Amino acid sequence: MQDPLATPEGVRRLVTSATAAPSMRNTQPWRFVLSRGTLELHADASRRLPAIDPRGRSMTISCGAALLNVRLAMLTTGHRPDVRILAGATHDSTLLAEIRTGPRVTVPTAERRLYAAIRARYGNRMPFAAWRVPDDVWAALAAAARTEGAELWPVERHAVPELLDLVGRAERRLESDPAYEAELDRWTCDRHPQLAVLMTRGDGPATWLSAGQSLHRVLLTATDLGVATNLLTQPLNVRDMDRRAAAPRYDTGRRIQAIVRVGYGPRAPSTPRRPVSDVLETAPPDIRG
Repeated sequence: MQDPLATPEGVRRLVTSATAAPSMRNTQPWRFVLSRGTLELHADASRRLPAIDPRGRSMTISCGAALLNVRLAMLTTGHRPDVRILAGATHDSTLLAEIRTGPRVTVPTAERRLYAAIRARYGNRMPFAAWRVPDDVWAALAAAARTEGAELWPVERHAVPELLDLVGRAERRLESDPAYEAELDRWTCDRHPQLAVLMTRGDGPATWLSAGQSLHRVLLTATDLGVATNLLTQPLNVRDMDRRAAAPRYDTGRRIQAIVRVGYGPRAPSTPRRPVSDVLETAPPDIRG
């Protein structure tokens, strides 16, 4: 297949895939610039939530999810994506990554399945069924996280109520989000939540971008395996919670980037998406995004 960055149709396919990524409060805080054969991923600072996300962590995690979609879309054309991470390189820059077309490759079946899951993925905030997620599914989700350099740990059932309470207290200390308590009440009415935490070793813009790719690979893998997911909250650091009650295994010096609810539930409608024309611009030949 032709270089996807060489034609308007190819670029549109990549960006359309990116716009299907999950984001904090569905803000969709990404912007793409096509410049001299390079697709630049920028954070759209106008869509950051200053009160909820003062450091821009959730915005960057969301952009990481969009970046994974671009990578999968390019890979399914038979080209390896050549990605240069620039998040955090300059304090005031919105540029997070550059994507170029790499050499031809054979597309793994697993990556084709993940690409197909992009359009099928949805978040589900309804109560889940009491069916236990099998061990082999947890293993597949954990492997998906490791592929992108993160760790995914299932929370033991006995620790779930405590963790939900800790999340609520931490959120109230860190943020002022009127909608949160109503959502928490809805989630805790589910008697059978299964939670997992996604952790990384570092905590900075480049790590957040990596965490977003890891998180989204987990969500797509879950979709491919027929498991429903929902982001309970993001982001938190276990140091912001009461560690006396927290499970000791999570106090490892790693940073919690997301807490995910995993289970089986009814299909939920997809959320509206920004059109490609709103998120893609083409730079003149002599101008860099």
